Amino acid sequence: MAVIFQYSEEWQGDLLPNERLLWSGKPAQGFRWSSRDIFFIPFSLFWCGFVVVWIAAASSAGWLFAAFGIPHALVGVYLLVGRYIYDIKLREKTVYAVTNERILIKNGIFKRATTSYAINNLPEIIFTENSDNTCNIAFGRGSSYTVRRQNRTEEPPSFEAIDDGKTVYQLIVQQQLNAN
Repeated sequence: MAVIFQYSEEWQGDLLPNERLLWSGKPAQGFRWSSRDIFFIPFSLFWCGFVVVWIAAASSAGWLFAAFGIPHALVGVYLLVGRYIYDIKLREKTVYAVTNERILIKNGIFKRATTSYAINNLPEIIFTENSDNTCNIAFGRGSSYTVRRQNRTEEPPSFEAIDDGKTVYQLIVQQQLNAN
């Protein structure tokens, strides 16, 4: 099994004594579609169209009333374009690692954070191949919970859109077997 050491300099100060870096990589870079776009693109277009109509109609009642639509227009621009820019920038700053003891995820645009998961305590590992030949490895399933009558879903930690996913998946499973 090939051991890949891309981006190893990112992990210099994060490794524990006697911990060895086995793999490090980044998610696919650039613009990416997701399954959520099936919902968000029509919703974004509807939102922006409504805001334009609102501002046009409200401008006849005065500039203050029309100005109420400006924050909504900014939300619409984010939904149409901004979320893609945010996603691109976040993936540029994201680095993944597998060591002999842990799974590490480092990300954040304005403030970098490192998240660590012990290999021997990982829940189920879900491996999926994407249509663009990248792979996702999710550590557990998403959890649903309710806060003040609002249902929320939390995504599990994952390596998203990595090029050598099968190799990484096998490496993680092998490390789990070695830990037990």
